[in-house]
Amino acid sequence: MADLNIVVAGASGRMGRTLVREIAQAPGLILSGALEAEGHP
Repeated sequence: MADLNIVVAGASGRMGRTLVREIAQAPGLILSGALEAEGHP
């Protein structure tokens, strides 16, 4: 099976950070991008 490319929207939030960490460690998943709204803290 081919690797799955994933983009996370809201990557600096609590759930986004968790998703980025889990995707980075998961076999078969590639973190292709991480987005956050301009001006978001």
